Order: sequence, then structure tokens, then C-alpha cells
Amino acid sequence: MPSPALDLELPFVYAESTRFRTSLHPLSPAPSQDPLFFVVGFNYWHAPFLALPEGCPSSDPRWAPNLVRLQSELDAMRSIGINVIRVMAAFEGPETEPYRSWPCTQPKPGEYNEDMLKALDVVLHECKLRHIRVILCLNNYWHWSGGMAQYVAWTNENVNNNSIPYPPSHPEYSGSPLAYFRYVNQFYSNEKAVDLWLSYVEHLLGRVTSASHCPYVDDATIFAWELVNEPRYYSSLAWLKRAATLIKQRAPKQMLTIGIEGFDGVLFTDPIYKKSLELPQVDFATCHLWVQNWGFYEPADEAERRQQDALDGRGRASTMTLTRWRHHYLQTLRVYLAFAFSYIASYVPTFLTNILAKVTPTSITNAIHKRKDLQHALHFATSFLASQAALSLKIDKPMLLEEYGLARDHPLPGKDNWKDVYDRAAPTLARDAYFSNIISIVESHIKTGGFAGQMMWSWGGTAVGGGDPAHERPGWYSLYSTDESTLGIIKAHAQRLKQSYGNQ
Repeated sequence: MPSPALDLELPFVYAESTRFRTSLHPLSPAPSQDPLFFVVGFNYWHAPFLALPEGCPSSDPRWAPNLVRLQSELDAMRSIGINVIRVMAAFEGPETEPYRSWPCTQPKPGEYNEDMLKALDVVLHECKLRHIRVILCLNNYWHWSGGMAQYVAWTNENVNNNSIPYPPSHPEYSGSPLAYFRYVNQFYSNEKAVDLWLSYVEHLLGRVTSASHCPYVDDATIFAWELVNEPRYYSSLAWLKRAATLIKQRAPKQMLTIGIEGFDGVLFTDPIYKKSLELPQVDFATCHLWVQNWGFYEPADEAERRQQDALDGRGRASTMTLTRWRHHYLQTLRVYLAFAFSYIASYVPTFLTNILAKVTPTSITNAIHKRKDLQHALHFATSFLASQAALSLKIDKPMLLEEYGLARDHPLPGKDNWKDVYDRAAPTLARDAYFSNIISIVESHIKTGGFAGQMMWSWGGTAVGGGDPAHERPGWYSLYSTDESTLGIIKAHAQRLKQSYGNQ
């Protein structure tokens, strides 16, 4: 149960320069007096599913309705210092589509599932009791919740173009990423799709929670409204300005962010992203860091490195000999390649998509250096985070590392007794080292104002693979309630922030 010592009147969190602060009066704050607030968070995207009434059907037993589990997992999070979670607040149907997580909040266009909305009410209420704030994500570039692709399918006037060309997904991993990009990118210029999405957003903005009878727009539990999870390849700001203006007019006490993955990474060099973050309606920036997905890390390479170190008796972090200058030029090459590739997804002829899907900035530069162990991943992560911190200072807004994760350890043949990196029994030596390094980097940037917090992906709690969405293999990035070493790293981080800054 939540601590009875917690006052139910939460202050709002607001952005002031590159910092977050708290105030009961966010429209007339006093930055010189208001306490600092740094995010120590988890992605808990499936929380609304757990809050559904018992017996409701579910797309997966990993997130079947279980209010007791939700409450106990929130208690566990709070006990290690978690103060923000990020949840998906929009799931689009139909539930018969592949790779889809359901029940849906919007099974059909303009039709809203009241059970799912009440479940979101419950999540906000339970979080409020524990002084955990919530980022509500309102749309998704990716298909596992329906998202932009489903809005395009619902509103596309070309009847031959209303079947979503899904990207590679578990378990088949077939399909073309570029074909999916070309399809989903239609959302930005499809006014009917944007209208349909914003109708749902307006419905949510006008909602009063059934659990605490508090209007959503007056609930300080809502840390921020997030427009889209990882929007990519848009060339116009019209859709973004329209959505951001709507939300800030209706919910001026709460913050707004876009959900962008970041800059200087695999796909994100276009200046349109910087222009997006500079919009006055946008309160803070986000970045996501995925070293394995982006081609900078392979668990098997790290296992090979561990074995080699054991044979050599060195016990070093890595035997890789990639020098700093070589890494710098490889990274620079990737940035220029990414700039060119970012436009291909929208304009390349369909017949070339399967070919080009195999040729990426990452595949080109990794061909130069093939060993992708932990040090290789940390080289990239360090430079990536430095670029995000520099951007924060340049636009004078907080930067939040909103997603990052790493797989569990890969087994060595004939030596280790766990099955693979998806096995809950696999240890987390590499992940713990990676998380410790990432947190240390974030803390160093916190001192200079470049970052305002971090959030790991993704809380699995007591369910095997419970933190991984429907399109990914269960167990890939899940953080379990039994992962004591990892949770200890997070708890120590939260305690340092509390000691240094009085973080709440």
C-alpha cells in the first residue's frame, strides 16, 4: 500500500530553462523558490491493461487484468525511487490485426472503449497515491498499438492502400521497414487522419477521472502529454503545431513533449526536428537510445569479449582496439549517411525498398568495424548523449532520456546454463555495466544542465517478458522485479539525486 505520509495534493511539474521544477501554481511559478525535480523513471506502457476489470479479454497473458499486481509493482517502483512512469494512453483497433496489443481504447474510428478509459483513470489514481507522475503517450509511429498506421488505414481514400505493410516483427520478422515508413508517413499530410486522432485527444482532455473525480487537465499526476512515440520523417510542422496548440490551450498547467528519439543518431539529423523542439508549446525534449536496435551492440559479441578476457586473464571492460579518432570518423560518416537516408523512406520506389532495407548508415559503418561489444556500444552512447545535452543547452529546454535498454547476457556454448538473452534466468552483467555507465553520463550532464532525468525500458515486473510489446520477442528488454542488481543501480541513482538536489 502507498505510504500514508504522502500528501495527495501533488504539485505540478514545469520546465524552467533546462530544469524541471515543482509548484502548486504552475501558471505563476517562482523558479528561485520552487524545488528542482529530476526524472527517475520506467516505461510501463501496458499499465492500463493491468487496471482493467478482472475477466476482460487480453491480447496476451503477460498483461492480463490484475489490479493487485499493478498496485504491488507501483509500490516496488516507488520503493527504489521511481517518480515518473510512461504509459501508452492510446491503442487503436481493430483487435484482429497482427502484432497488436489490445484491448483498444479506440476499436473503431470515433468509438471509444470506456473500460480502457476507466483503466487509465485507475492508473492515474494509483500513481497519485504514491506520488508517481505519468507521461501519457497519445499516438505511436510503430504498429504495436495501432497508432499512425492505423489512422492512415482508417482514412486512406485509396482502397488499394489501406492494408498496413508491417515491418519485420516477432515471430516471422518478414516485411520491409521502408515500405512501412512510406505508408505511415502519409499520416502527417492526411488531414482526415490527423482530425480523427485529435478527436480522441480532445476526448481525453475533456475527461474527468472516474477514480478521483479530477479533470485530467487539472491533475498534477500527469507529468506531460506526449504527442507520438518516436515520430519520424515529417517535413511539415503543421500537424505538430495543431496538436500542440490544442493541448496547451486545454491543459496549460501540464507540460507537453513530442516524443522524438533524438539527433545525431541513426535516422535523426534533419533540422526539422530542432525546429519542432523550438516551438513555444513544447516544454521539453526527449531522446531514445537503442544501441542494439541501431546496430552498435550484439550480446554475442560481448560474450565473446568476456570469454577472451577470461582466457587472457585481463578482466578488462573490452579488448576492442577501436581508437577514439577512428570512432569519431565512423560516427561522422554515419551522420552524413543518415542525412541522405532519412529522405529515402518517403520517396524511394516501392520495388527498391527490400534492397535498401539491407543497406543503412549503420550497416555501412559497422562493416568497417564488425565487433559490437559493450565498449563499442558505450562509445556511441557517450557521443550520442553529449549531442543531446548540447541541444538541450542550445534550445534552453530540459532533455529527458526517455527510453534505453539492453538485453541480458548471451550464453557461452558449453559453459553457461541459460538458454539465450530472452531467458529470465540469464544474468545481467553487461546490462548492469551499461546502465551504470549511462546513469553516470546522465548525472554528469545534470550538473551542467544538459539532462533532467532518465527512464529505462521497460518494466516487466512479475510477468516473463511483460515489458516487451507484441511485435518484439518476450524478454528482450524486460526489467523484472527480481532483477535485484539492476534495481539496486536505479535506487542508488535516485538516492544520489535526493542527496544532491533534494529530488522528490
